Amino acid sequence: MQRLTCQIVSLILALGILLPVFATADDANEDLRSQRQRIIRRMRTNTQTPAAAAPSTAAAPATAGQNSSDDSTYGFSKENPVKLGGADPGESVDASYYYLKLLRDSNGKPCSYRRLGSVGAGADGHILDLYLITDSTGAEYKIFLDMYHPEIHPKEAKAPKGFSK
Repeated sequence: MQRLTCQIVSLILALGILLPVFATADDANEDLRSQRQRIIRRMRTNTQTPAAAAPSTAAAPATAGQNSSDDSTYGFSKENPVKLGGADPGESVDASYYYLKLLRDSNGKPCSYRRLGSVGAGADGHILDLYLITDSTGAEYKIFLDMYHPEIHPKEAKAPKGFSK
């Protein structure tokens, strides 16, 4: 009887410790789910895309589109990366890919992209990612992204000079 009582007490203590942990995990998952849904809703709104730009050379496309930067170093240098982000750090990677899917070349066609890796900290201390962008003509460009700016939605971030979104 004493052994059964000890087992029951142990079970009650274990449940007292584990139940709050499980409840918290469900709340955290629900928070993540709602945050993902929020950023997806934001990305689905304003689906209009501006007119395409005309990049002229692989070194630095010259013609800027409607939603393009006038700065020839914007996005092309580690000192002046494209800044964007998601609603929370977990959404920043998705925001980067969403931004890259918005880029258009001189023919108004989407660009392909491949992540080359992290290249260390930028001017504001955030880790930068380097992407190889290939336009529809096969010209390649290296673009630096700083995805730790949740205040800048991917649709609001400008395209590098010569590209449009």
